Amino acid sequence: MQRIEKVLEALGMLYEEKKHGITAEEIAYRLKSDRSNISRDLNQLYKEKRCYKEKTRPVRFFPCARKVPQQAAAPKETPKIVDMDKFLKKNPSLFHQIEQGKAAILYPGDGMHMLLLGETGVGKSLFADLLHKYGIQSGKLAESSPFIQFNCADYAHNPQLLMSQLFGHTKGAYTGAETNKTGLLEKANGGILFLDEIHRLPIEGQEMLFTYIDRGVFRPLGESEKDHHANVLIIGATTEKKDTLLKTFIRRLPIIIDLPSLRERSIEERHQLFDAFVQQEVDQLGVPMYFSKNALKAFLHYKCELNIGQFKADIRIAFAKSYARFLAVKENYLKVSSNDLPDYIRAGLLSNADHRQMWSKYEGTNRQAIQYLPSDNTVPEVSSAPSESTIYREMNTRYRELEQKKISADEIQKAMEHDLKTYFKLTGEKEQRFCNKENLIALVPDNIIKELEKILRHVTIKTGKVMSDKVFQMMAIHIYNLVKRSQQDHVLKNDMHEAIIDKYPEMYGVAKECMAILEADLGVRIPEEEASYFIMFLTHDEMDAIERLAKVQVIVIAHGSGIASALCDTANQLLNHEGAIGINARLDEEPRQVFERLVRYIKNHQIMDDILLLVDMGSLTTFAGELEKLFPLKAESIPLVSTMHVLEASRKAMIGCSLREVYVETLKVNDYMAIYQDRKALEQVQKPKVRPQATDSFHFRPLAIISICLTGEGTAVTIRDIIRKEISFDEKEITIVPINLVGKESIYVRLQELTKEYEIICVISTFAIKTEYPTFELYTVMNRAGLQRIQDCIDEIYTYRSIKETILKYYDMPEIEELLSSIYRFNDEVNEMMSPSLFVSDKIGLSFHIIGMLRKIKRKEQIPHFEKGMVSFPQDKYIVPKIKNLFLDYFREHLEMINEDMLNHVAYAYLARSVSYTANG
Repeated sequence: MQRIEKVLEALGMLYEEKKHGITAEEIAYRLKSDRSNISRDLNQLYKEKRCYKEKTRPVRFFPCARKVPQQAAAPKETPKIVDMDKFLKKNPSLFHQIEQGKAAILYPGDGMHMLLLGETGVGKSLFADLLHKYGIQSGKLAESSPFIQFNCADYAHNPQLLMSQLFGHTKGAYTGAETNKTGLLEKANGGILFLDEIHRLPIEGQEMLFTYIDRGVFRPLGESEKDHHANVLIIGATTEKKDTLLKTFIRRLPIIIDLPSLRERSIEERHQLFDAFVQQEVDQLGVPMYFSKNALKAFLHYKCELNIGQFKADIRIAFAKSYARFLAVKENYLKVSSNDLPDYIRAGLLSNADHRQMWSKYEGTNRQAIQYLPSDNTVPEVSSAPSESTIYREMNTRYRELEQKKISADEIQKAMEHDLKTYFKLTGEKEQRFCNKENLIALVPDNIIKELEKILRHVTIKTGKVMSDKVFQMMAIHIYNLVKRSQQDHVLKNDMHEAIIDKYPEMYGVAKECMAILEADLGVRIPEEEASYFIMFLTHDEMDAIERLAKVQVIVIAHGSGIASALCDTANQLLNHEGAIGINARLDEEPRQVFERLVRYIKNHQIMDDILLLVDMGSLTTFAGELEKLFPLKAESIPLVSTMHVLEASRKAMIGCSLREVYVETLKVNDYMAIYQDRKALEQVQKPKVRPQATDSFHFRPLAIISICLTGEGTAVTIRDIIRKEISFDEKEITIVPINLVGKESIYVRLQELTKEYEIICVISTFAIKTEYPTFELYTVMNRAGLQRIQDCIDEIYTYRSIKETILKYYDMPEIEELLSSIYRFNDEVNEMMSPSLFVSDKIGLSFHIIGMLRKIKRKEQIPHFEKGMVSFPQDKYIVPKIKNLFLDYFREHLEMINEDMLNHVAYAYLARSVSYTANG
C-alpha cells in the first residue's frame, strides 16, 4: 500500500476514534512518519477531493465519506492578529506600505507582482517574508507554499546561467549541462519568488521574465516545444531608484512599495524598535538588563548608516559585551552605560534633537537607568545558562574553561573578546567561528584546530587583539602544512623576514611564544623563519598584507579654481573608488606655500602610503624628493595632468600595484596620446606586426587557476584539493599554478608573466588581493560562498571556446571556423589594449555581436546608423581608432563592404564593456 493510502486509512480510523477533525501531527504520530510528508499527502488528498479540511490553527482534516458533524465543527474563533499586524504595531509609520502589500497579496487571481524600494538594511527581505506569511495566514496561499529568495547580483554578468537559474535547463542545453535542472520559477510554484537586488538583473534578464509575467508560461533552456506553467507571485527588491529598470519591466511590477530608512522614522518609533530588540535579548538570556539614560539616548540619536540591520546588530554587540562582564565579575544583572559604547554610537549624545515629551517619563524618577526584565518578570540565578544555543552559550562555555584556569576577571574579559568580534558584522549578521568547522575539519585534523584555538587565546591575553574567522581558517591550514614540512625537515625562506620582525618587534615576541607552545604540544621543531609568517597572520586584521606591501596614494596638484578636484572627481566616479586626492593651487600661490599645504594634508590624514604626484608645472616635481626627506615613504612625480593620467594612475593604485609600476604605467598614457596625435609618423618607424593568415587555425593558451599564499606551497595543495573535490572540470585542461605572496617581485608582475603562458581563469588567494581577473579569498571558497562563482568562471571559458559548436547547431555557416580564428585573435588583441580586461562572459556576447553583424551584411541587411556623440568615454580618442583599424585588418576579407557605422558599433561595444567594469568596481 502506498503511503498516501495509508494516510487516508489512518485519517478514517482516527476520525472514528475521536469524532473530530484530525491534524497532520496526529497522523504522523500514529504512522511514525515525518509530519511534513504527512502534510503533503493530506493536501494532495484534499486536492483530489478525497478528504475535507478546515483552515483552523492547526488545520484539521476529515475523511470524505463522512460529513463533518455539527458537534465536531470548530467553534468560530476570534480572528487572531497575524504577523503583519504585529509588525505594524511596532512600525506604525509603515501603515501605508503594509496596506499596499496586503492589497497586492489579496488581489483577485494570483495577486499582483511587487517592487520593494529602500536603502540597505531597511528590511526588504523581512518585509517580503512577512508578505508570504500574510498570504498563508489570510488563506490566499497554501500552508506549504514556498518562499524562494534569489540574489540577482550573483549572475548579473552571465545571462545564460541566470536564465538557467530562473527557468531551469534540459540535459545538453549548453556545454556543461549534463543533467536536467529545475528552475526557481518551478520551485516557487504556488508561492512567492523574491528577486533581491533586481537592479543587477541585466536587460536580457528583465526581458526573459516578460513572457512569464504576461502569459504565466516559460520554457527551460533547451526546451523547444513544451510550455511549462507556474503560478508564482514575483516580489523584486532594489536599493536603487526604479528608473534603473526598464520601463516595460516596471509596468509588469505594478505595486511599488517604498520602505523608509531608519532616519526617516520618528524617534518614538525608533524607541519602540529599541525596546523590542532589547526585550528579545533579555528574554533569550533570562537576565535583567539596565540601560543608562545616556546609553538609551545615544542609541536613539546616533547615525545608523545601515539602518535597522545595523541598529539590531549594535544592540546585540552591546549585550554580548555586557554579558562577558556579567560572567567574569559575577554580577546579578546586565548593564550598559554610554561609556561602554563605541564612539560612533556615543556621538548620538551630541545630537541637538529635543524630544521632551518622550523623555519626560524618565525625568520624574531618580533612577539613572531603564530596566528591562524577562517576560515572566523572574530573575534567574547567576549561573543559569541561556535556553538556546547562541553566542551566549558559547560565552558560557568559554567562561567555564577560563575559570578553571584560575585567571583573573580582567584576563577572562579579554579572552572572551576573542569570541565577540567574530560573531558580529557591521550589517548585523552573525559571524560564527565554528559555523563552518565541519568544512575545516575535512581539511585539517581536529587536534590542529584545538591547538590553534589555544594559541589564539594566548595572543588575545597578551595583546588584547582578536583574530577574525578568516585568519583562523588561514592559520589552521598553514599550521597543518607547517607540521608536515617540519617532519620532512623542509624550511621555507621568506625574503622579507628581517624587515617584518623589525617592523613588528612586539608581535615578534608573541609569535615566538606561539611557536614554543606548538613545539611543546605537537612535538615538532619550528624554524625561526616561521615567525615572520605568524606575524603576517596576526597583523592581518589591522592592515591588509597586500596593501601593506604595495599601496600608492595618488595626489593631483593643479593651478586654477577647482581644476585638481574636478580631475579627481571624474576619475573617482569612473572607478567607483575614492582613490585620487585633489589639491587646488591658486595661480598666484608660491610653490613653497603649495608644498606646506601638501605636507599639512599628509599629516592631518595620516597618509603612510607611497605617493605619486601628478602636477601641472615642472617647478612642483621637486616635491617628491622633499616628501621622502620628511616622511618614511617613497614618492614619484609626473609633470603632466589630464583625466587619462589620473584615471590610469588611480586604477593601477586601486589594484595594488607598486609605486614603480603605477609610475611606469601612467607614463604610458603619453605614448597612447602620441599614437593618436601622430599615427602616421609612428607607423613609419615602428616595425609592422606580422599577423597570422586568416586560414591559420587558432590555438588557445593552456588554462590555469592561480593560487596565492604566503609560502606558495602547502595552501596551494589545499586549494587544489578543494577544487578537485568541489568543482567540475577536466584536470588535463586546467593547471593549478601556485605562487607565493612574499617575493622579490610584485605579485602583479608575476601574474603578468604568467599570462604569456596561460589564460588565467581566476585567482584564489589566502589574503585579500585585487586583480584584473575574477578573484576569490580562500576563506569564501572554504565557506562554499565562492565555489559556484569559480564553477561559473570555468563554465564560461568552456562556453567561449565552444562557440563553433553552438553556431553550427543553429546556423548553416561553413566558414565559421575561419571566421572564429579571426574573432578569437581580434578579442585577444583588443583585450591587450583594454584596461581593465574584458570578462569572458562579455567576450562571448561580443563574439556573437560580430557574427550577427557579419550575417546581416551577407544577407545585405542595413546596419543601423551610429550617431556621433551617442556615447562618449575618456579613452575613445585613442582606443576607438585602434579597435577600428584592428577590425579592418582581421575582417576586411570576410566582407564586401565595411562602413563607418559598423566600425563604430563594434569599437564602442568593446569600449563600453571595459569602462562599465571600471565604473562598477
